[in-house]
Amino acid sequence: MFKLTQNDSLEFPFEELRFPLDESSIAGYVAHTDTELNIPDAYQLSRDVPYEFNRSFDQKTGYRTKSILARPLANKQQEVIGVLQFINRKKARSLKVTDEKAALAYTLPFDSDINVLLQALASQAGIAIENTILQNDIKALFEGFVNASVSAIEQRDPTTSGHSFRVADLCVDLASSVSSSNLTRMRNIPFTDIEVRELRYAALLHDFGKVGVRESVLVKAKKLTAGSLENIQYRIWLAQEKLRTLPLADNWRCIARARL
Repeated sequence: MFKLTQNDSLEFPFEELRFPLDESSIAGYVAHTDTELNIPDAYQLSRDVPYEFNRSFDQKTGYRTKSILARPLANKQQEVIGVLQFINRKKARSLKVTDEKAALAYTLPFDSDINVLLQALASQAGIAIENTILQNDIKALFEGFVNASVSAIEQRDPTTSGHSFRVADLCVDLASSVSSSNLTRMRNIPFTDIEVRELRYAALLHDFGKVGVRESVLVKAKKLTAGSLENIQYRIWLAQEKLRTLPLADNWRCIARARL
């Protein structure tokens, strides 16, 4: 996948595109063979190489690609996870390569000195991509845990099916409304994307305690069974009796003190 590009000389619309991962293209060859390519002129490739330069971008924009340095991006396990291409090393950053004449006049091949610097950049880029992939995997794992937890809650209490998702949607909508509100008292309490995501997770899991509630209590047909209601009534009568006899107990304490 051709994921990202940057050009200091031209502005052009960019779209992601896919092409076969084989040795027929420069990036495919680098990724497939885990080999660096340093090409002085992309338009003068040897006939012996299995790859070829795709000139479609130059033909659409009038750009002229000349020098290319393509390096594989590796993770900590030295597995190739991408390719980084540097195109047209310029004599000065301020120069603009907009056509073939400018490319031939302003560009240089990639020598050993600049290659060392770009190797370090490629190493850092590979580690950064791997970290991003790991973070996305962790987010996906946690999202799966939350969804599985909500499913477990709803299976234990089918009567409230969909309740957690509705609460989460409502909380997210309220947070978004606060952030976009023009009210003076709301201007100093915006919600960031991270805070909205945390709010959504909290709303989804607000009934997580149901997992530990006994089935007889969670899905009871009535508010109280007959036996439970009698027990509560007995406790009320006991409390009433204690309150009724409390003044008598105080009087006996006063009599006892007077006798002493």
